[in-house]
Amino acid sequence: MSTRQNDPELIEATEEIPAASVNPEKHWEKFFNETPAPGNYQETIAGVKNFIVEARTRCPSQRIVLVSSGGTSVPLEQLTVRFVDNFSSGTRGAASTEYFLNEEYDVIFLYRFEFQNINFKIFD
Repeated sequence: MSTRQNDPELIEATEEIPAASVNPEKHWEKFFNETPAPGNYQETIAGVKNFIVEARTRCPSQRIVLVSSGGTSVPLEQLTVRFVDNFSSGTRGAASTEYFLNEEYDVIFLYRFEFQNINFKIFD
Protein backbone atom coordinates (compact mmCIF):
# COMPACT_ATOMS: atom_id res chain seq x y z
CA MET A 1 0.00 0.00 0.00
CA SER A 2 1.41 3.38 -0.95
CA THR A 3 1.08 6.55 1.06
CA ARG A 4 0.34 9.94 -0.42
CA GLN A 5 3.98 10.97 0.09
CA ASN A 6 5.36 8.27 -2.19
CA ASP A 7 2.37 7.75 -4.49
CA PRO A 8 3.88 7.64 -8.03
CA GLU A 9 0.82 9.28 -9.61
CA LEU A 10 0.88 12.13 -7.10
CA ILE A 11 4.61 12.65 -7.59
CA GLU A 12 4.19 12.69 -11.36
CA ALA A 13 1.26 15.12 -11.14
CA THR A 14 3.14 17.56 -8.89
CA GLU A 15 6.21 17.44 -11.12
CA GLU A 16 4.07 18.91 -13.88
CA ILE A 17 3.01 21.92 -11.78
CA PRO A 18 5.14 25.01 -12.48
CA ALA A 19 7.36 25.97 -9.53
CA ALA A 20 5.74 29.42 -9.17
CA SER A 21 2.34 27.87 -8.45
CA VAL A 22 3.82 25.64 -5.72
CA ASN A 23 5.76 28.45 -4.02
CA PRO A 24 3.51 29.64 -1.16
CA GLU A 25 5.07 33.12 -1.15
CA LYS A 26 4.12 33.62 -4.79
CA HIS A 27 0.62 32.27 -4.08
CA TRP A 28 0.00 34.80 -1.29
CA GLU A 29 1.60 37.62 -3.24
CA LYS A 30 -0.75 36.87 -6.14
CA PHE A 31 -3.74 36.62 -3.77
CA PHE A 32 -3.08 40.00 -2.12
CA ASN A 33 -2.36 41.69 -5.46
CA GLU A 34 -5.62 40.43 -6.98
CA THR A 35 -7.97 40.66 -4.00
CA PRO A 36 -9.39 44.05 -3.05
CA ALA A 37 -8.70 45.23 0.50
CA PRO A 38 -11.64 45.38 2.92
CA GLY A 39 -13.64 48.60 2.73
CA ASN A 40 -12.37 49.82 6.11
CA TYR A 41 -8.73 48.84 5.55
CA GLN A 42 -7.23 52.35 5.28
CA GLU A 43 -9.25 53.58 8.27
CA THR A 44 -8.14 50.57 10.35
CA ILE A 45 -4.46 50.97 9.43
CA ALA A 46 -4.61 54.70 10.22
CA GLY A 47 -6.23 53.94 13.59
CA VAL A 48 -3.55 51.37 14.48
CA LYS A 49 -0.74 53.75 13.50
CA ASN A 50 -2.29 56.62 15.51
CA PHE A 51 -2.72 54.35 18.55
CA ILE A 52 0.96 53.36 18.42
CA VAL A 53 2.17 56.95 17.99
CA GLU A 54 0.02 58.14 20.92
CA ALA A 55 1.17 55.26 23.14
CA ARG A 56 4.84 55.88 22.29
CA THR A 57 4.42 59.63 22.87
CA ARG A 58 2.88 58.98 26.27
CA CYS A 59 5.50 56.41 27.27
CA PRO A 60 8.28 55.37 24.83
CA SER A 61 8.85 52.05 26.60
CA GLN A 62 5.15 51.09 26.79
CA ARG A 63 4.52 47.55 25.59
CA ILE A 64 1.95 47.32 22.80
CA VAL A 65 0.33 44.20 21.42
CA LEU A 66 -2.15 43.65 18.60
CA VAL A 67 -4.69 40.85 19.09
CA SER A 68 -6.96 39.70 16.29
CA SER A 69 -10.08 37.88 17.36
CA GLY A 70 -13.08 36.16 15.88
CA GLY A 71 -13.69 34.44 12.61
CA THR A 72 -12.06 35.05 9.28
CA SER A 73 -13.74 35.39 5.91
CA VAL A 74 -11.58 35.01 2.81
CA PRO A 75 -13.00 35.67 -0.67
CA LEU A 76 -12.45 33.04 -3.35
CA GLU A 77 -12.80 35.52 -6.20
CA GLN A 78 -12.53 39.25 -6.86
CA LEU A 79 -16.28 39.87 -7.13
CA THR A 80 -17.02 37.96 -3.97
CA VAL A 81 -19.87 35.52 -4.30
CA ARG A 82 -18.09 32.60 -2.67
CA PHE A 83 -15.79 32.69 0.32
CA VAL A 84 -14.24 30.51 3.00
CA ASP A 85 -15.53 31.41 6.43
CA ASN A 86 -14.43 30.48 9.94
CA PHE A 87 -17.12 31.13 12.56
CA SER A 88 -14.83 31.53 15.56
CA SER A 89 -16.47 33.14 18.58
CA GLY A 90 -13.26 34.98 19.52
CA THR A 91 -12.89 33.42 22.97
CA ARG A 92 -9.13 32.96 22.68
CA GLY A 93 -8.59 36.51 21.42
CA ALA A 94 -10.76 37.88 24.23
CA ALA A 95 -8.84 35.88 26.84
CA SER A 96 -5.51 37.03 25.37
CA THR A 97 -6.66 40.65 25.44
CA GLU A 98 -7.68 40.39 29.09
CA TYR A 99 -4.31 38.83 29.92
CA PHE A 100 -2.36 41.61 28.19
CA LEU A 101 -4.47 44.34 29.82
CA ASN A 102 -3.81 42.78 33.24
CA GLU A 103 -0.09 42.80 32.40
CA GLU A 104 -0.37 46.56 31.65
CA TYR A 105 0.11 46.33 27.88
CA ASP A 106 -1.62 48.76 25.57
CA VAL A 107 -3.79 46.51 23.42
CA ILE A 108 -5.01 46.96 19.87
CA PHE A 109 -7.98 44.60 19.62
CA LEU A 110 -9.05 43.82 16.05
CA TYR A 111 -12.20 41.74 15.93
CA ARG A 112 -14.97 40.52 13.71
CA PHE A 113 -18.40 41.87 14.52
CA GLU A 114 -19.52 38.61 16.26
CA PHE A 115 -16.84 38.54 18.95
CA GLN A 116 -16.64 37.22 22.49
CA ASN A 117 -17.29 40.05 24.94
CA ILE A 118 -14.42 40.92 27.23
CA ASN A 119 -14.25 43.06 30.34
CA PHE A 120 -12.65 46.15 28.82
CA LYS A 121 -10.82 48.55 31.09
CA ILE A 122 -10.82 52.10 29.80
CA PHE A 123 -7.50 53.92 30.10
CA ASP A 124 -7.24 57.68 29.68
